[in-house]
Amino acid sequence: RASVHLPPTYREPAAQARFFQRLAERLAADTPAASVGSSFPPYYESHKRTFVADGAAAAPPEMGGLIVGAGYFATHGIAVQQGREFTLADRFEAEPVAIVSASLARQLWPDGGAIGRRLRGVQVSEPDAPLGPWRTVVGVVRDVRQTYGDTDLRDVYYPFLQAPTRFGNVQLRLDRPGAVSPARLAEMIATYDPKARVTEPRLIADEDQQFARAQFMLALIGGFAGIATLLALLGVYGVTAYAVQQDR
Repeated sequence: RASVHLPPTYREPAAQARFFQRLAERLAADTPAASVGSSFPPYYESHKRTFVADGAAAAPPEMGGLIVGAGYFATHGIAVQQGREFTLADRFEAEPVAIVSASLARQLWPDGGAIGRRLRGVQVSEPDAPLGPWRTVVGVVRDVRQTYGDTDLRDVYYPFLQAPTRFGNVQLRLDRPGAVSPARLAEMIATYDPKARVTEPRLIADEDQQFARAQFMLALIGGFAGIATLLALLGVYGVTAYAVQQDR
């Protein structure tokens, strides 16, 4: 995974979308498994955002909203249970679309008719941000925990090319034949704009291990804290019991 930071000259969303559209099309032609999009790194749990759904049986007041690129679910091995995943045709000027997780689809449309329904939600993490455009649901994907502690699996996904920013992630599967090397990726981006900054590529598996170690340390510290609390309670109980016996 490598992050791409566009210079401040890319102020308009349309210009941001054009840059990443060209990059995504080039990668799609050169490598079998790649995704361009997502303003946030893997294992990021999105802030809960207000949304409304058309014809929903029971709409929660908030849900997780994530912006991902075309091919994101295939790249990460996330099964599409109904409909389709995002493609490069879901571009800036195309019909607004969305994909929902299985848990959210079951809550909103328990009859199983999620495909073709419409919803709209807050797409940016800004105070008092307005609702975005109405989007047609084109797919349902299996539930995914965005972090190790993520317990709410009701998520909606937006295509990155329809909600772009100056900051995007390029995610490649290097275990596939013909995959673009990190060095080649940097050269490719420089041909489109030499002022675009590309971070040092990192393996998502390494980032996963870092999060796993942090989670293990938190659990370990929590365990020690629990034992210390238990010992303290036993000590207080012992002292109190001894004092009561001495008073008799």
